[in-house]
Amino acid sequence: MKSNLIKNMGLRWTLYRIQYELKKKSGYIKKQYPSKPINTIVIDEKYDIDTIKNSINKNLKQLNHQISIKKSEKESLLKRTDDILNNKFRYFFDKSYEFNGWNFSPKTNKHASLNLHWSEISDMSSDFGDIKWIWDLNRFTFAYDLVRSYQQTNDEKYIEKFWSLFEDFIKSNPLEMGPNYRCSQEMSFRANAWLFALYYFIESNHSTELRIRLMIKHLIHYARHISKHINFSVEAVKNNHSISEASTLIVLGNTFDFIDEFKKYKKKGLNILKKEIKWQIREDGSYIQNSHNYHRLVIQDISWVLISLKSKELPIPFWLSKKLNASINFFLIMINKNGQVPNYGMNDGSYIFPLTELPYNDYRPVIQSAHYLLYEKLIDFEDSIFEMTQIFGATKNTEKIKYQLIKNGIYSFPEGGLYVLVKNKWKVIIKSKSYKERPVQADMNHAEIWYEDKCIFGDAGTYSYNENAELLNYFNGTFSHNTIVINNKHQMTKGNRFVWYYWSKSKKPKIRESKDSYFIEVTLLNYADKQHVRKINLKSDEIIIEDIVKNLDESSSLNLQWLTERDIIKKNNNSLIIDNKLLLKVETKNNLHLETYYGSLLPFKGWSSSTYGEIHEANQIVFNLKGQKKVITKIIEN
Repeated sequence: MKSNLIKNMGLRWTLYRIQYELKKKSGYIKKQYPSKPINTIVIDEKYDIDTIKNSINKNLKQLNHQISIKKSEKESLLKRTDDILNNKFRYFFDKSYEFNGWNFSPKTNKHASLNLHWSEISDMSSDFGDIKWIWDLNRFTFAYDLVRSYQQTNDEKYIEKFWSLFEDFIKSNPLEMGPNYRCSQEMSFRANAWLFALYYFIESNHSTELRIRLMIKHLIHYARHISKHINFSVEAVKNNHSISEASTLIVLGNTFDFIDEFKKYKKKGLNILKKEIKWQIREDGSYIQNSHNYHRLVIQDISWVLISLKSKELPIPFWLSKKLNASINFFLIMINKNGQVPNYGMNDGSYIFPLTELPYNDYRPVIQSAHYLLYEKLIDFEDSIFEMTQIFGATKNTEKIKYQLIKNGIYSFPEGGLYVLVKNKWKVIIKSKSYKERPVQADMNHAEIWYEDKCIFGDAGTYSYNENAELLNYFNGTFSHNTIVINNKHQMTKGNRFVWYYWSKSKKPKIRESKDSYFIEVTLLNYADKQHVRKINLKSDEIIIEDIVKNLDESSSLNLQWLTERDIIKKNNNSLIIDNKLLLKVETKNNLHLETYYGSLLPFKGWSSSTYGEIHEANQIVFNLKGQKKVITKIIEN
């Protein structure tokens, strides 16, 4: 197994991880990032408060102050911000808990130690459980709500609340001590939120010179830490972490350009961002982590950089605009009219600039605001300028481009392994590729079916990164996906945490279009000596899916799975009614056995998750086809 890991990840990655762990265990990392009083950071007195204020106002001037939102959105925002005033905070966008310390996990009702250096704290196997339940509050995303509430009311109580929370945080979290310095990306998110609030609150009497200087000192420390540690994200993590950290270095460098030290952070951030964007966002606009939510996070990182560049009237580099444009076009294919996308890939609840009252799974504000920053034109979704886009500088006079729902056809993203078939009321997304970057879910040949702009058969989601093996195997493995399971095994071999061995390999898909239908054939190669061939034929009124397993012996088990959150009615052993609109019918040469599961614990089937840490029942349809090499599924308008 270890040899396969080295083969997949490369010798460079392996050696880097080994030497980093040795440095951590030996105490070398602790010495490199010592805890020290904040008063050891000195801001030159030549930077008087007026110079500081004028520079921050000028260097973030792209951010708009006059925002108009709907009455219902304002009421929703102020209600949630009232909770913040009363020390009740939202977690992962659908759960709320009373404040019980910056090191507290409401999931386990336990506190992490603040007396340990961050390098001595585990993020997965600690007594306090999943560290993300601590980090989510400490991202300071509530600061965006306080800013937005102040914009709507001009009530300075929101400003004072922000500063009191900031002061409590820095008092409770000595530099480099405790869980909130464990991840440089989390520090970058917090720095972004602090800077955003500082810009909007800087002229208030509550924003005293002492408070402003204290924040800048902490941002200096954060920039130093991120700059020193970012190579870990580049070499070892190899995903969105490096992009987030580089983006924060760029924005801090631009904003505090009057302080000499920040010039090197901007330069380093730009160099790393250019390198990371080049390989992380593929030429077809898909993203290397095979996750829509992490792709959205990266778009917001880039948008933050664009705000900084436009504020300083600097040109947007071509390498950045090219990949952002490709990402926008990718999502314009994936979204439905309400901005929803398939619940695809890993999702840790990240929404780093949640400047909207629209649902967490509505991607339109992020797409619209990114397009505006890139082209100074609005993609007009339902004649709306979203609050996020207004904050990023758009006005009612901004030129608009009418949004058009995608037309019938086949849309291919071969580097990302996603293929979208659209015909009339139907939309089918299927995944097929050979992994070249680290996979996180065993979901090859998974098919997502949408009808009348609603998801009928979808992905179960993520739920958690730190749970028991049974749950992780279900959500991350093949058992929750709409595909074939052979001999009750995943498509790849599961390792620890996010590790998979023997990565999926697939043949190049065969695609064919005709006047009456769209066809795709995909082939998964790595079920030992077996191959799973899936053929999808999309017509105006039905979908025909043919699954063939080559080299299957008669003793092998074969399960065909479909997961839906729609109502189902079983007609007989090979057909069901879905949502009173569709008929799902399975045809085989021999007999088959149909089981339906809804929140089953034994076996663990019939579950779904919409946001991080949330789990709910869903209907999972499983056809057992022991010894059968071929099965045809028809989904027909009822």
